Amino acid sequence: MNVLKFVWAAVMLGSFGLMSVQAEPPAGLIALKLRTPIEVVSGKDDNPGLGSGGVLGQGKRGWFEASLEMRKGGEDKPAPVKARTVLGKQEVFPIEIEYPHEDASLPPLRVKGSLRLDSCCGAELEGLFVVPQQARTGKVKIVVVWKEWRGIEAGKCEFPVTIHKPD
Repeated sequence: MNVLKFVWAAVMLGSFGLMSVQAEPPAGLIALKLRTPIEVVSGKDDNPGLGSGGVLGQGKRGWFEASLEMRKGGEDKPAPVKARTVLGKQEVFPIEIEYPHEDASLPPLRVKGSLRLDSCCGAELEGLFVVPQQARTGKVKIVVVWKEWRGIEAGKCEFPVTIHKPD
């Protein structure tokens, strides 16, 4: 089955007033809706202290939150889908993050990451990633890519972020 795929970005007022980006699939497929990446400023992997959305540090950890939605035939508005019903109890959803290299003549840096069920109730996804030391600083765009997996449509989205040198 050949499905026309398209990606659209929308600024939405959500938790912390951050931008959300989603790949919107045709009816019956599940869309991943990522929220703006956030720098981890303290804490451990299971309970991170988060900084400002859209600001990341070279060599530092970052945090993504995401939700799943499904557009049913004939409905204009997508309905939320609980992540645990799609992923099961222990599975993770693989993503890849692309950063511009600090040396513009070199290809972008690609980092593998993953999203897992949220620590609260499994309704959403969350995950850590590391910003490469060689990532370009300043205002840049990072690209997040994911493959079709367990009924979630493949997609790609861009986030404008500010990457700073570590203190």
